Amino acid sequence: MKNISKKDIKGYSWKFSGIIPESTGPSVFMLLAAGGVIPSVGVMYFLLLGGIAMLLLTFTEDQDGNLNLRKMIKESFQSKIFLRLIMAGSATSFLFICFIYSMQYESVTEAVIAVRIGPLFKVLLSVLILKDKIKNWGLIILAVVFCIIGLVIMKKIDSFSLANLITPFLLFALAAAFFAALSGVIEGDLQNCSNLSKAFISGSVMIIGGIMLLVWILVMGVSLILPKAYYFISLLYLGMGTIGIPKFTTLKAYKITGNMSMFAFTEYLIPVLACIWAYTINKERGFDYITLTIGFLLIIIGLLIANAGIEKKN
Repeated sequence: MKNISKKDIKGYSWKFSGIIPESTGPSVFMLLAAGGVIPSVGVMYFLLLGGIAMLLLTFTEDQDGNLNLRKMIKESFQSKIFLRLIMAGSATSFLFICFIYSMQYESVTEAVIAVRIGPLFKVLLSVLILKDKIKNWGLIILAVVFCIIGLVIMKKIDSFSLANLITPFLLFALAAAFFAALSGVIEGDLQNCSNLSKAFISGSVMIIGGIMLLVWILVMGVSLILPKAYYFISLLYLGMGTIGIPKFTTLKAYKITGNMSMFAFTEYLIPVLACIWAYTINKERGFDYITLTIGFLLIIIGLLIANAGIEKKN
């Protein structure tokens, strides 16, 4: 077994310091929604704020400080790149809107678990967009079965039927998972076909998504004024704290260790922590935590199986 070095410990410390605020996002937003913040307006604000945070982090990705922001902005307006940014921005705005509605139909706890099926969509979309290849279709089918069974168990569906699966909650949760996967895959494609940094891509996508929501809000005549001043502060926290800080700490962890894969397992801790925050912040009680845990574990197993069944291009 490999010994954990001081460098690894320092890297993990940076990574975990970002996971904690990141996992508070769903609970904090639901507090705002309960207080009167219109979901589309809230998402618009924190996408713009988070996007600005990402652009401010652009130079932290380059070890030598040689990234040229002006050059990246110019490159982003090339037609093939700009189209991808628009698509990713649209997917990002749809992601958060669907995620919020799924939480409103059921709970933060159930939504953060159901949306974990997103990486399965990402595997399948990677085949279509990134040209990854399926090396074992049997594993992919098995992964889908595990994820579906996990959702069924989590929701304690008595009889397995399409009618029982098609509920507003699951439709919004799965839509959020799909759009999250679509945005992630397009961002991955942008990294492969351009010289744009990861932070610049993420920031641009969020700002574009926020602008698209702003246009929609203005067309619909919805007020941009937030009910109370501290709601804006909370949205600033959502944009900077749950997106900007985790991004910064992840980049710091990578620079220290030079290995991003060693942090992959931490992605499965985010929904667990989010459920804990829902319990403490939103006072969500009364769940059958055994079925929730079994459902969550089956979804995770399905995702691991799906990842094993794909042959990555890069």
